[in-house]
Amino acid sequence: MEKDIITICFGEILWNVFPDEERINAAPLNVASCMGTPEFKPE
Repeated sequence: MEKDIITICFGEILWNVFPDEERINAAPLNVASCMGTPEFKPE
């Protein structure tokens, strides 16, 4: 039986604005987005 895992991430989200592009970035955002993918397998 598989258990659902609930994860809460909090922290800053940065919006980087460069002359040629805009990019959203931040470590907590990267962790949360990776954990939301089907490839993420907690051990």
